Amino acid sequence: MSSHLIFIVDDEPVLRQLLEHHITSWGHTARTFPDAESCLAALDDGPDLILMDIGMPGSGGVEALRRLREADPELPVIMLSAQESVEVAVRTWKLGAYEYLTKPPDLARLEATVRAGLHVRSLA
Repeated sequence: MSSHLIFIVDDEPVLRQLLEHHITSWGHTARTFPDAESCLAALDDGPDLILMDIGMPGSGGVEALRRLREADPELPVIMLSAQESVEVAVRTWKLGAYEYLTKPPDLARLEATVRAGLHVRSLA
């Protein structure tokens, strides 16, 4: 498996570290960001996939997803939320999210979703 660059965006340091640990253990390179603004500023580094919290201070995940779609419509973005909400999930999918998972994510499901998102990215 080739290494891919995955951005992790979450205002919770412990979750960022946990996700970074697992992403790197799956053979990928991870970069973490505490907010959407710093992630958006780093897009020129060419991430292959983004894991992003929905409920962050500042512009938040939904607004960041909107801006990511404008910058790169094909970039897979997996949205993470501490609250399971069909309404929010549907809203993010309509904005172009690749997937919506609740936090903390089931690691087997997260790995499968990351793998599938990277596959979709390679086809784009």
